[in-house]
Amino acid sequence: MPGHSRPRHDYDLYTRTTTGNHATVTRRSFFPCTATATIVARTTKGAISPSTGRTLPDRYIEGTCPICGYDGARGDQCDNCGNQLDADRPDQPALQDQR
Repeated sequence: MPGHSRPRHDYDLYTRTTTGNHATVTRRSFFPCTATATIVARTTKGAISPSTGRTLPDRYIEGTCPICGYDGARGDQCDNCGNQLDADRPDQPALQDQR
């Protein structure tokens, strides 16, 4: 974009997303983008494990692909037709057994 310097990001510090450093870096990097509407805040749905109460990755959700009808589509993509999906898009979603 004209008039904007390209942000420089290094990926050599691996921390958990719950650390204070992670929150600080995220605020400094991404909040300025919301002022210019480069990034827009939105609320999304997420799956919660009934046994732990923690959020689950999209890959743990299975259901029927709303595009091709495949019965083993994951929350983030359908391995049959290759389309990317939102986790709340598979029809008849169910948790995948992760044992």
